[in-house]
Amino acid sequence: MSEVETTIWMFMNETSVPTSARDFLLPNEEPFAAYETFRHQALITSKRIIVRDSRDVSGESVEVLSLPFSTILMWSTRSAGTRGFTSQLNLVTLAGDVTIRLGREINVGRLDRLIAEGVLSSR
Repeated sequence: MSEVETTIWMFMNETSVPTSARDFLLPNEEPFAAYETFRHQALITSKRIIVRDSRDVSGESVEVLSLPFSTILMWSTRSAGTRGFTSQLNLVTLAGDVTIRLGREINVGRLDRLIAEGVLSSR
């Protein structure tokens, strides 16, 4: 039995889409939402999830990860409830599993709808 690789991100809060996001987008791709993380910035578009990861303190070393919606096989969301600290979005993809922990201020239902729209529109 093979072991599945899991990637974990933490989206702390939703923010406005930065103007620099246009540099990463295709001509027919629209930004829907942006999220701040500890050292990442994430963007959900009509085609994919883009995560910009600053690798060092100066921010000079940057990795950009792109997860096309067409690679997502299934997903689930879990709300925090009254005692939980974070909600969670789990994605099963062709490249492995992705877990996104969500800060208390993030609207889980809105994020679930964005993922559903992206995944189901890519089919």
